[in-house]
Amino acid sequence: MVFTLFRCLFAFALIAPHAHVFAACEPIGAPSLSLSVSAAMVSAVDRTLTVQVYDNGCVALHRPVFYRAAGDYLLAITGEEQTLLRQTITPERLRQIDATELRLAGRARSSGARLQRFEVVDADLYVLQVGFGDASVKLAHSGLLAQAEELPDNADLQALREMVQALLALELRADAIKVSAQ
Repeated sequence: MVFTLFRCLFAFALIAPHAHVFAACEPIGAPSLSLSVSAAMVSAVDRTLTVQVYDNGCVALHRPVFYRAAGDYLLAITGEEQTLLRQTITPERLRQIDATELRLAGRARSSGARLQRFEVVDADLYVLQVGFGDASVKLAHSGLLAQAEELPDNADLQALREMVQALLALELRADAIKVSAQ
């Protein structure tokens, strides 16, 4: 009995400093950063990936049914990670991006003396939102990652891609805790 109690206390001592890794966080209020990616080539009702970051460091993830690990997840991020996200994704930076210019940039570009057309057929729709309510800034763009790769000199596309990829990196983390299945 004493040996079993000692083993339990020893295991707790090893796990306790890392309890934040095992404990799911609780989203409070509205998300301050939100990304949704709607897959164009999928006919399922549930075809949208969502990443929502809350001010308390909690991240809510939804992986659609066609993902291997589909379902709803929670992830706790550190204060340093939150700071880095808030430096990368700001309302001012998102406001500076001209959505009309993005659409036009994706359709045509000049290459020497010729004008080339570039269009992503059946492109995923990316919707990035910073803040909530009246103070929120939202930008939607189709085919973002493919266009950003094709047009590396377009500063607006590259800025939007950087912001989107910062949130997509959270979705790839293995330490997210599954809270509901599909």
